[in-house]
Amino acid sequence: FDTADAINFGFVSEEVVLDQLYSKANETARALSLLPQEALLTTKRLMKQSLAEEVSSTIEDEAQEFARMLQTPESRQLRSSTLKKDK
Repeated sequence: FDTADAINFGFVSEEVVLDQLYSKANETARALSLLPQEALLTTKRLMKQSLAEEVSSTIEDEAQEFARMLQTPESRQLRSSTLKKDK
């Protein structure tokens, strides 16, 4: 994917030209260092926690849907016919 996709997915916050990357990283690091450390760490922890909970919930939802789909007549028929072919 390209830079626009990375921004849309939330992987990066902005596009930076390669020859300005080092100065932009230093500028961002300086700005972060001026923020209250406890607030910064709390925000980071909460963001990670929220993401972990969302991923866990999504995995659980997928497992439930997968189990449900395994019980459909179509799924049972496909498994049955595959087993018969193997014999």
